[in-house]
Amino acid sequence: MKRAFVPIAFILIVAILGAYLITSEYRKRNKPVRTQTPETEEVVSLDDLQATDTVMLINADMNAKKLLVRHLGSVEDYELTFDGTVPFLNKYGTSITASELKCGEILDIVYSKHSGKVSNVRISSKTWTMTGMTDYEIDANRKTMTIMGEAYQFGADLMAFSDDLPVRLMDITNIDTLTIKGYNRKVCSVAIEKGHGYLRIRNDAYFIGGWIEVGQKIIRPITEEMLLPVPEGRYKVRVTNRGYAGEENVVIERDKETELDLSKIEVEEVAIGHVQFDLSPEYAQLYVDDEITDYEERVPLEYGTHKIRVSAAGFETVETNIKIGNDYANVEIALDPLPEGEEEEEAVDKRPPIIPSTELSENTSGENESIGEERSAASQDDATDTSQQADTATVSGNKKIVVQAPADAEVYLDGNYIGVAPVSTGKVTGSHTITLSKAGYITKSYTIYVENDNNDVNLSFSDLMAE
Repeated sequence: MKRAFVPIAFILIVAILGAYLITSEYRKRNKPVRTQTPETEEVVSLDDLQATDTVMLINADMNAKKLLVRHLGSVEDYELTFDGTVPFLNKYGTSITASELKCGEILDIVYSKHSGKVSNVRISSKTWTMTGMTDYEIDANRKTMTIMGEAYQFGADLMAFSDDLPVRLMDITNIDTLTIKGYNRKVCSVAIEKGHGYLRIRNDAYFIGGWIEVGQKIIRPITEEMLLPVPEGRYKVRVTNRGYAGEENVVIERDKETELDLSKIEVEEVAIGHVQFDLSPEYAQLYVDDEITDYEERVPLEYGTHKIRVSAAGFETVETNIKIGNDYANVEIALDPLPEGEEEEEAVDKRPPIIPSTELSENTSGENESIGEERSAASQDDATDTSQQADTATVSGNKKIVVQAPADAEVYLDGNYIGVAPVSTGKVTGSHTITLSKAGYITKSYTIYVENDNNDVNLSFSDLMAE
């Protein structure tokens, strides 16, 4: 009996010791975390451990009280929740409502690492916003965005939005008006404030070779079967050719086509303006609408837009447009000397064509409208037709821009019809807008940038969406 008691006692002792050790370890692992300050000691539960992060807002669901966010510098999104007690602040610390937050906003947030519940949201004080931006250029290859002449970088985490929905960067055309948000010198998000629709020209046979003006936004030579991307809004459209002109008011809606039937426009004879050209050097050659023109006397030109080219040996060639709107006007064009060692044929002015003024006003006082070194910013604002930049772009030999897909879609390059996909056209470097149209489907535009290399450009786009 005595011998049996010893093993039993030993077993009981081991069991009690084991239970003690297990209990101690459990208590140790679940012991509250203590944070101390010089004034107080606070006990914090693991459930209440908080994190601070700088994120971009991808989506805000006000009904479910959820925020979809992306950590800056990452392409991974995560979801957070909030309730009615959470303070939302602007970058200056003033209270705002959650519904005032816009997709693409850069936020400093505090949230629970365990539950994902937000306890504080503030628009980051390090963020910047530019609204109403039309002076920009996006280079997706170099991941740079030039805004009003200043270069900014962006990364793979850049987000683009339209109507608070994510879109691709190539869905933005250079005629859209943007809100741009950044953090330090980095662009983080772009949102389309004002998009574009399309103006389809019908029954254009008489006016081909003339000009079309859509407000002050677009001034283009008329080609066959045009489909022009145009910023949404109301415009007066004016067409001119061979001494006659017609006008019509149109409304352009985002992502929709508006037809303009030129056979139904009331046409009237165009007045004639008389323009005195003062060119420097004096032996420079003047071409008006691609025809060499004698300018010793005033040159009679129809009211409307005309293409001007001035060239001289040893000077840079200037190409621009002028708009005649009165009986008499003077135009002064001073050519810049070629840089030393540069060949004349390589010296075409690379600046985009501009309109010297909305209209060349009547000028009997001897004052001149000038083109050259003193081109004003206001003049450039009047001529926002960026599609004309192709006039001075480089034609890349016998290389092609080839659009493979979507099959059977009509393809337009900068508003000019080139055929039905698959189709090709001559390669011209620079920024261009490709527009795809097909009956029963929503018309779509994309911005492309064509490099000056010795390669064809092969493009395939997603299928169009049914209307």
